[in-house]
Amino acid sequence: MAILTYLADKFEWTDLYPTEPKARAKVNEFLHWHHTNTRLFTLNIVRPEIGVKLNVATPKDLAALEGKDALVENVMTLLESFLVKDYIAHSDAPTVADYAAYCEIDQLEMMGYDFSKYAKVSAWIARMKKISFHDEVHQPLDAFLTQFGMRATEEKP
Repeated sequence: MAILTYLADKFEWTDLYPTEPKARAKVNEFLHWHHTNTRLFTLNIVRPEIGVKLNVATPKDLAALEGKDALVENVMTLLESFLVKDYIAHSDAPTVADYAAYCEIDQLEMMGYDFSKYAKVSAWIARMKKISFHDEVHQPLDAFLTQFGMRATEEKP
């Protein structure tokens, strides 16, 4: 995340990384939490799923997948707490925190994970999908998931 915040500062992307201290603190709070939560949780699901598809899953991979529902429940419940307003940093527009989280959560949604029981997360996902160039940016991920037979045939509402 350091490079992301560096670039935001360097190129003055103040809409994505606010300069007002309280707003920036909200973004930074999430970004620091993100590494060992949304990022790690996605890795602990996607990597084992790939192992299963390639018939190279280890016992550790299979154990990780057995616990995936509890992992999803824990992280989504915590993510709901960040969504006080429409976006993660308690803002009215997406910040780098939203983009960091969305690239993780969206992988799982494209694989068919259903987040509909998490109302705030589901509404946030819908808002993120409306961002310009969303579909174009997702083409490589779509191709990757399709290649490994991990792409859900239709997205959940």
